[in-house]
Order: sequence, then structure tokens, then C-alpha cells
Amino acid sequence: HHTMAIAVAVDILGCTGSMEERASTLNRLILVAIELKDTVGDLFAFTALMKALDLPQISRLEETWTTLRRNFTQTAISYEKTLKPFYKNLYEGT
Repeated sequence: HHTMAIAVAVDILGCTGSMEERASTLNRLILVAIELKDTVGDLFAFTALMKALDLPQISRLEETWTTLRRNFTQTAISYEKTLKPFYKNLYEGT
């Protein structure tokens, strides 16, 4: 689980292209998280992915998150309004 989360974080942090490319990578990973949660029902992989997105090294990427919100607004909204609260509830066991 932890190794999967680290691999996802390295995928984001290792993106050395433009800010748009990094935001696009973030967008794809959030879309995968949505599919894991809603379509596949694989909560193990979903929580590993969300753990990676919640790491301080990823959440501190202010420009990347801003670019995500600008270029992929619906994905950013889904992440903030649906995925994060669901992940928090799973983590807390509620």
C-alpha cells in the first residue's frame, strides 16, 4: 500500500515538463481514483492513490494545483468535493 502511494508520488514529482504537463498527470491520476472508487470498487488501490495525493510533497505543489483548477476544473471539483471527503471518512472509519 505504502509502496503504491510512493510510486504515484514519484510519478507526479518526477514530471519534469511544464506545469501543464504536471497538472495533466495529476488530472489523470484523479480520474483513475474516481474510476477505482466508483466503477471498480477497489478501495485498496483508491486509498493508496489518495494517500499519495495527500502527501505533503504533493499537496504543497501550489502552482500545479492552481493549474489543475484552471485547466481541469471539473476534475479538481470532484477531487475536493467527493474524493477527499470519502477518503477522510474511510481513514477515520466513519
